[in-house]
Amino acid sequence: MSIISLLILIISFSLFYLALISKINKENFTNDLLFFLLIGFILIFTLSVFYFYFQDYNLSFVVSLILVLNNILLLKELVFINKYYLFIILPYFLYFTYVSIKIFTKLI
Repeated sequence: MSIISLLILIISFSLFYLALISKINKENFTNDLLFFLLIGFILIFTLSVFYFYFQDYNLSFVVSLILVLNNILLLKELVFINKYYLFIILPYFLYFTYVSIKIFTKLI
């Protein structure tokens, strides 16, 4: 990971978690949102294990595609609640889309 991608990761996670904190404060937290968040955390951990520890690019690519699908559904859920959150979660979504493309290029 380069310094720039690490910086983008930190910024996207911080924006995303700030949006979640404001969601919790407004008590607008739904069960669907909680489900997508928990599945997202599990998938990020699984992607890290397969990619960095086992270095299995096939399984990490499959997990990254599932993570992108989960992020799309999470994005849809957050936009359904409030349109403002589209701009906050977009870097988070784009970062994991970039990660899946990067893993795909290593498969080829």
